[in-house]
Amino acid sequence: MSLEGFSDLIESYKGTAGDHHPETGPNDEDSAFVSGLVPTLSKFEDWFVVIVFAELKPLEQWKEGLGKEFVVVEKPKRFFQVDRMFETVWFEPAAAASESEMLSNSSEWTQQCPPFCGTRPQASVRQFIVVRRRLNHSLCLGITYWNGKSRLPPRGRAIDYVVLYESGRDHEGQNLLKEPPEPEDKEEDEEGIVRDSIAIIIEANDLSISPQAWLDCGRIHTVEDGESVRKIGRVHNGALPLLEKYFRESVS
Repeated sequence: MSLEGFSDLIESYKGTAGDHHPETGPNDEDSAFVSGLVPTLSKFEDWFVVIVFAELKPLEQWKEGLGKEFVVVEKPKRFFQVDRMFETVWFEPAAAASESEMLSNSSEWTQQCPPFCGTRPQASVRQFIVVRRRLNHSLCLGITYWNGKSRLPPRGRAIDYVVLYESGRDHEGQNLLKEPPEPEDKEEDEEGIVRDSIAIIIEANDLSISPQAWLDCGRIHTVEDGESVRKIGRVHNGALPLLEKYFRESVS
C-alpha cells in the first residue's frame, strides 16, 4: 500500500474513531489491539502508522530478489539431469524443517505469515541433487550441513547421510575422483556415517562446497520445473553409481 493509501485510511478511520480521542490516542479496545507496542504516543495518526509498520516492517528484508544467479531454466529437461546440484528457495511446514536448513532470521518471517488452517510455512534456501527426472518436475535429495553440535536432526539416522566433498583437478584442469578427506571434527566422525562419500564438481566460480555438507538420503523432494534455481555443479561421473545405489535404497 502506498503512503497516499495510508493517508486515506487514516482519514476514514478518524471519522469513526478519532472523534472520541483525537489527542489522547486509541481507546481501551485499540490499546488492547496494539498490545503495548507504543503506549506513550499521543496522536491518533502516530498510533495508526505504528500499527501498520509494526505489522509490515519485519517482512521488508525478504522482499529483495534472489539475484541474477537464480533463473527459471528455459530447458529443464537438459538442466535437471540425474547428477545436477542446484539451490532454490524452499517452503515446507515449519515443523518439518530442521534448524540447520532455515534462513538466517527466517523464524521471524515465519511468525509474520498468516497461518493457513493453523500452520505456517518455513522458508529456506536449500540445495538439492537430482536423482530422477519426471515430466514436469524432478525428484531430488536434499543437502544439509553439520552445525558443530548435534549433527543428526531428531528424525535422522546415521545411515541416511552421505558426506559430500569437492573433486580435485589435474594440471590440465580435468576433474579427478580423489579420495574423500578425513573428518576434520571428531564429533562428526563419531556420528557413525557408514556410506561411502560422493564427489562433487563445482561449476560456479564463486562457490565451493563446505566440508560439513551431507546428502540426506532419508527424504525425497519434488522440485517443479518453474522454480528459480542457481546452478552449483554436479556429481562426479565416478560417483554416479553410488548416487544411484543410495536413491534405490531410500525408496526400497
